[in-house]
Order: sequence, then C-alpha cells, then structure tokens
Amino acid sequence: DVRRALWEGLRTLQAASSAHVDAAMAIDQKAQDVIKVLAVEAARIEEARHLIEAQKAALEDERRCLEAQGAELAAARASGRHARAAAEAQAAELVAARAAGRHDFAVAEGTDCKEGGGS
Repeated sequence: DVRRALWEGLRTLQAASSAHVDAAMAIDQKAQDVIKVLAVEAARIEEARHLIEAQKAALEDERRCLEAQGAELAAARASGRHARAAAEAQAAELVAARAAGRHDFAVAEGTDCKEGGGS
C-alpha cells in the first residue's frame, strides 16, 4: 500500500514536471517570437533614425545656403543703397553746378547745360 502511494506520488510528480517543462518550452517559444518581432522593429526604427539624420543634415545645408544668400542680398542692398546715395549726391551737385552756371563742371560730368536750362 505504501509502495503504491509512493508510485502514485511519483507519477503525479512526473506529470507535474512534464507539464512544467511543456509550459517552459511554450514560454520560451513565445519569447523567441517576441525577440524576432523586436529585432524587426529595432531595425525599422534604426532605418527611420538614419533617414531623419539625413533629412536633418540636408535641412542644415539648405539653411546655411539660405543664410549665405541672405547675407549676399543684404550686401547687395547695402551696396545698392550706397550707389543710389552716391548717384543722388552727384545729381544734386550737377543741379547746383547748372544753377551756378558752372558750365565747365557740367561738361566734365558729361551733361548738357542747355538741356537743363543752365548757362
């Protein structure tokens, strides 16, 4: 009777151990599946990160180019304002020379005093 109880106990223990092994193997298989999914997602995220870094570099290059163009435009504007101010000053001098009858100054500047009503 004791032997039979021990035998039944061993069978129960073996069945429980077998069930635990089966459960552990199932868990291991699920873990392997999750690892594969995570590896695919990690690769996808890494690819997206590289794409974003490339886009960021392209945008930084474009920003630098636009800043350089802006500086060139500002310099051209300043140069244009300077040239315009110089031309206006020269025109004012010519008008004053005509008004003063300084024909020699007007001729040296390449203007015709007779057109403007000068001497």
